[in-house]
Amino acid sequence: MRAIADSAFLWSSLESVTLPGSVKTIEESAFQACYDLLSADLGGSVREIGPRAFSFCISLPEIALPASLETIGDEAFAESYELASVNIPDAVVRIGDRAFQSTAVAEIVLPASLQSVGANPFYACGQLASVRTAPGSAAVAVEEGALYSLADRRLVCLPLSLSARDFTVSPGTRIIGEDAFAGAGLTGIVLPDSVARIESGAFAGCGGLPEIRLPAPLAYIGDRAFSFCDALVSVSLPDAVERIGAEAFAGCYHLREVKLPASLASVGDGAFANCNALEGIAFPPETAMIGARAFYQCTGLTAVSLPASLTFIGDEAFRACLRLSFLALPDSLEYIGADAFRDCAPSLVCSGSCGGYACLYCVENGIPFVTVD
Repeated sequence: MRAIADSAFLWSSLESVTLPGSVKTIEESAFQACYDLLSADLGGSVREIGPRAFSFCISLPEIALPASLETIGDEAFAESYELASVNIPDAVVRIGDRAFQSTAVAEIVLPASLQSVGANPFYACGQLASVRTAPGSAAVAVEEGALYSLADRRLVCLPLSLSARDFTVSPGTRIIGEDAFAGAGLTGIVLPDSVARIESGAFAGCGGLPEIRLPAPLAYIGDRAFSFCDALVSVSLPDAVERIGAEAFAGCYHLREVKLPASLASVGDGAFANCNALEGIAFPPETAMIGARAFYQCTGLTAVSLPASLTFIGDEAFRACLRLSFLALPDSLEYIGADAFRDCAPSLVCSGSCGGYACLYCVENGIPFVTVD
């Protein structure tokens, strides 16, 4: 036997497992959701632990990984809530995305052999107090408690237990990685001018972060990047940003002011949904697309300026904007989605050219429409 097959023991009631020395690979989900598993002896020859191989093993308190191990797959031990003790062997070259998500691991030492590390391997590890690297590490480094991937100049994560403070990202960092600060207790953040990308969920749930200065070279803001940053009041997006990711600022309940960049082409689905304090939004001349639910339930929104370049307004884009009473719709519009303006102010009136797409949409949906020359 050289491998434990994909999903071989999924949902099993196993309490312990001992693998023979011939096993080289534990495939995807092999022991996933073995809720009663208390011990696992992986033998001495396993080289690869596949994605989700031991995820949701909610009773497993510890595991000794064999010296032969080279790869720990995505979410390999995710949601194994009781897992408090784990070693990373000296032969490991890759640790996948969220490999130890939501475990009870308190300390991790990364080997010098490590060549790549995925999106925050320690996402939602509330007890993690220390990440260290072994002497001779060339691919990763730890600075001020934060883990960095050197090859792509990416900040991988800051342990949650170290995050209740102001934090300065290391100079030269190019990428704030996926979920890097998710749920952190940050009270302030300083980004160097080298940062060009903020990946999905990077600052999601940073409820104590009152402000952030985004550097001029920043060109990419991923999905959920700043979602549920409750204390965020204003944000100015650099001119290099062409797209705002889905739900990028969703649930930022106190966000009152947003300055959109001149180069902005599209606003992702739900990008500003439930930003209740937002009162006005002015789109730059280049914006062509506003995604579904982009401003859903922005209950304080009263003023929206749409550009002449706009061609697409997605489903429910402005639904439940309770105070929105007027919209000037440009002739460039080619599509307005279902319920785009539903549950806005009862007095909502739209304006535009007679006979154009916007006019026909409003007539068909019972929205008062004023024609302009």
